[in-house]
Amino acid sequence: MKDLNPYVEARREWNDRYLDLVQARRWWQIAAVAELALAGVLGGGLVALGLQHKTVPYVVEVDALGAAIAVKPVEAAGRPTDERIVRYQLAAFIRGTRGVMTDRVAMKRGLDQVYAYARGSARAFLDDHYRANNPFEIAKTYTVLPAVTSLLQLSERSWQVRWNEEQRGLDGTLLGRSNWEAVLKVETVPPATADAIQMNPFGLYVREIRWTKQL
Repeated sequence: MKDLNPYVEARREWNDRYLDLVQARRWWQIAAVAELALAGVLGGGLVALGLQHKTVPYVVEVDALGAAIAVKPVEAAGRPTDERIVRYQLAAFIRGTRGVMTDRVAMKRGLDQVYAYARGSARAFLDDHYRANNPFEIAKTYTVLPAVTSLLQLSERSWQVRWNEEQRGLDGTLLGRSNWEAVLKVETVPPATADAIQMNPFGLYVREIRWTKQL
C-alpha cells in the first residue's frame, strides 16, 4: 500500500467537515421552514376561531321578587313560543314607528329600536315614511301619541294591528284623533351577535308593512 499523500488527506478531511456543516445547515433550514408553516397554520386556525360567533343567548326566568328560578339557552326555533312576546314586540314596534315626542334623544333611541325590529322591505318602507314625515320636524309643532287597541294574528307570519293616535300641541291641547290599521308580516332570525341580542333578543323581525288611516 502506497503512503497516503498528506495534502490529499488534509483536503479530504476539510471537504468532509465542510459537507457536514452544509448538511447541518440544510437540516436547520428545513426545520425552520416547517416551524414557520406550523405557526402559520396555528395562527390561521386562531383567526378562524376568533371570527366565529360564540355568543350564546340565555333566557332567565325570575319570580315576583326578581330572583332567578330558571336559566336556559335560547332555542333556535322558527318563532318565539310565547305569543305574548310577539304581541308585546309588535305593539312596541307600532308605538315606536308612529310616536312623536319633544324629547329628541328619547325619540332617536326609539327609532333605533324600531329599525332593530325591521328587515327587508319594511326598512325601505320606514325610510320613505320618515323622509315624507320627519318626526323631528313634526315635534317642533305637535306630538303624536299612538295607543294599540288590538292585535289579530291572520296567519303564521301575518298580524293585523289597530291603533288610535292623538295629536297634541306643545301646550298639551288636543288637536285631533285618528284611527289606523296595519298588516305586518314577520319572521324570526335567531340573533348571532352581541349587538343583535341587546337590541332584538328574540330575533322577531317585521319584514313588510302596510298601514292605512281609517275613516
